[in-house]
Amino acid sequence: MGAWPAVFLGALIFGVGHLYQGPAGVMKTGATGLLMGILYVGTGSLLFPMILHAAVDLHGGAMARRVLGSVPSAQPA
Repeated sequence: MGAWPAVFLGALIFGVGHLYQGPAGVMKTGATGLLMGILYVGTGSLLFPMILHAAVDLHGGAMARRVLGSVPSAQPA
């Protein structure tokens, strides 16, 4: 299998692996997997997909904190 078929197959499997998120989640994660695969094959490096992945995770964490507020740490009894 060549690189491009592997990118599409990997994105499909990644999307299907997120069925628990419903159809929209499958589409979003499948598209994300496709983008990451395109970045990898296009650049020949994992650096750019890794940076993008970190940025997406940091953004999601920042948004969750903004929406939920800070959670106080557990105090020992």
